[in-house]
Amino acid sequence: MTAFLAIDPGTYKTGVAYFEDSRLLGHWLVTVDPKAEIEVRIPALIADVETIVRAHSNVRAVACERITALEHRPAPELATFVRRLRRWATQKPHRFAWTDYHPSTVVASVRPRGTAGMGSKEVMKLGVKFLYGADFQGLWIDQNVIDAIAVGHCHISKTIEAERNDATVP
Repeated sequence: MTAFLAIDPGTYKTGVAYFEDSRLLGHWLVTVDPKAEIEVRIPALIADVETIVRAHSNVRAVACERITALEHRPAPELATFVRRLRRWATQKPHRFAWTDYHPSTVVASVRPRGTAGMGSKEVMKLGVKFLYGADFQGLWIDQNVIDAIAVGHCHISKTIEAERNDATVP
């Protein structure tokens, strides 16, 4: 597995986590002024993610939480941001591999046993704390960052599962 960024996209708060192989090595909350126009926010968010990539030149992939419909369709600004983020990641100069995961898949990847009645955000916070507890003792971390770490863990789990399946297929 290679180094990758895991992203929980948001149009004014975006969670980003950096993984090498299966190790979480960094996490950030990228923010912009929520009062700014979307035409200003999207490039600013992508520029901040670019800064993270430049500091970690071995990044080769991006895992992102898939946007899902809010009532009848996804929020147009969020859909635009994710499209532009994907274009930034997959085209020159980066050409990173891009994978997106449905939110329910992300939650399932970090869900501790016995949490069936809890809401998805609570489950992700608890699951990330259990999985990466030493990194979060006593720290308050924004939910967007927790979500990004959960996306990263989901990507690791799915990659390992795919590698095992490839190894068993004759």
